This record gives sequence, structure tokens and C-alpha cells, in this order.
Amino acid sequence: MGAQIQTMDLRIGSNVFRNTNGILKVRGKEQLVLELDASPARLWLTMDLYTAKGAQIAHLRRNAWVLNEKDRFAVSVRPPEDFLLQEPARLTITDSTTQEVVLDVVRVDRTSVHILSGQFHAHTGQPVVITPHVCRLIGRLTLFGHVLDTHGDAAAIG
Repeated sequence: MGAQIQTMDLRIGSNVFRNTNGILKVRGKEQLVLELDASPARLWLTMDLYTAKGAQIAHLRRNAWVLNEKDRFAVSVRPPEDFLLQEPARLTITDSTTQEVVLDVVRVDRTSVHILSGQFHAHTGQPVVITPHVCRLIGRLTLFGHVLDTHGDAAAIG
């Protein structure tokens, strides 16, 4: 395994969180952790998924399911070494019951990750919606075009 990247820029929709530790906290709780390796260029995701009532239904640990009730979710990982055009690493989680994308993440460069889109629930049951333009915690907060330096800490929503 290559050298672990210590800090990264995390773009969530149109919002940029600079110098993060790769963690996204939603309503004060770590919901997802992104990790990068310098060589080979890999992208790992650890994430908890919840229902609208706040019950945990899945846990992804470094791209492998530890908990996935009724195999509801699927993860697709596209490492860059699989492509002739050297496309960036990309990770997508889909809900097999609705066919909707739960999270779509791409590694932009050596120290940057972009969450392109997402639709999932926080541990409180509140919906989190990420589009190319906004990051929204429904009923609580909408972020559009924010640029924040976390100084090595987690990115936080709500």
C-alpha cells in the first residue's frame, strides 16, 4: 500500500472544504470517511447509511460491506489502473430497491475528492441531498458555493 494522504480538499456539490481529514460529519456525527493513497491512486470510503427514522441499515468499511440489510445497496469502484485513458478513481453507491444513486464520489487529483451527488439520511433521519449546485440538509441547512478551510479537521454539515 502506498503513502496515506494526510489532508485533502473535499468538494461537496459547489462547496469546497479545504484541508480536511477526509471526514464528513452530519449533525455532529461522522457519517462518511474518505481515504486516499498516493500510489497507487486509490479512493476508499467508509460510510454509515440510515433510514428516515434514523435506524442504521448499512455500513461500508473501506469499500466493503460490513452490514447491508437485505443486500439493499451496491458499491461500484472504478480504479484508475483499469482504464486506458487514466480516468480518475470513482466510487458509486446505489440503492437496489430504487435504482437511485446514494453517493457518487470521484478523485479529482492527488489530494482532492469531489462528491458529485448524493441522497441519503443522517443518523437523525433527516435527508441529505447533494447536487452539483448545493448540499442540503433538508429542513435545516443549505450550502451553496461556500469555501471553508477546516485546518485538518472534518467537514461538517448542520
